Amino acid sequence: MRGTWPLRPGLPRIVDRAFTLRFVPAQEDLATPESWSSPTSTRAAIEAMPPGCVTVVDAMGVTDAGIFGDILCARIQKRGVISLVTDGVVRDVAGVLGTGGNRRRCGSLIYQRKSTARRADRRGKSGHR
Repeated sequence: MRGTWPLRPGLPRIVDRAFTLRFVPAQEDLATPESWSSPTSTRAAIEAMPPGCVTVVDAMGVTDAGIFGDILCARIQKRGVISLVTDGVVRDVAGVLGTGGNRRRCGSLIYQRKSTARRADRRGKSGHR
């Protein structure tokens, strides 16, 4: 995967079992409000992630939409995932860096192409906190 950078400077290299996902940009002919409101596939994938894996997410280099934010990062951290690597965008950076309580924080081992403090509102539109 090319073009990934650590969310925090100085992170070590990670080598372990990979759990892979691919996010495909929405096609206008297939994208409907019903399909946008159904997070089943992402949630099912997260629940299938084995503890100790490195989640590698191919976002096909798309950087105009965030693929993981604080809620999903908190869940993968709770599942025992040790790292997230993506060529996409991690959103809700402050929340991502704050997940995990006193244990290792989810944001401490994230490598991404781009990050943003922006989050999606209830209508799915991007906005600032």
